[in-house]
Amino acid sequence: MTSSGDIFSDLTKLIQTVRHGLARSGTEYGPLTDLPDWSFADGRPAPPLKGQLRRKQEREVLARRIVMLSSEMDRGIEAWSEKQENARRLEEHKKSLLLKPKGKLLMKKKPL
Repeated sequence: MTSSGDIFSDLTKLIQTVRHGLARSGTEYGPLTDLPDWSFADGRPAPPLKGQLRRKQEREVLARRIVMLSSEMDRGIEAWSEKQENARRLEEHKKSLLLKPKGKLLMKKKPL
């Protein structure tokens, strides 16, 4: 049976590892995982392994998703700012339609 101190210690190590930009385990990413294990004697690289191809495809899918979500955020921000601008213009238009002061009220200086 594990104690709560062991679980806390493991969790703390995991948080520190991720905070420093490292993988949770040694098999997620990095040169030992991403680079080929061997090469030909004449210097040609070895063909990629199945795991390397799978990880590359997963990263490409993730990158496409990030780009798609980022563009959605940009469009949303543009729509929001356009909506705010339209609301501001509408408010200014409503103020311009209000009655204007006339006569003595127009001549009075407004206090600053």
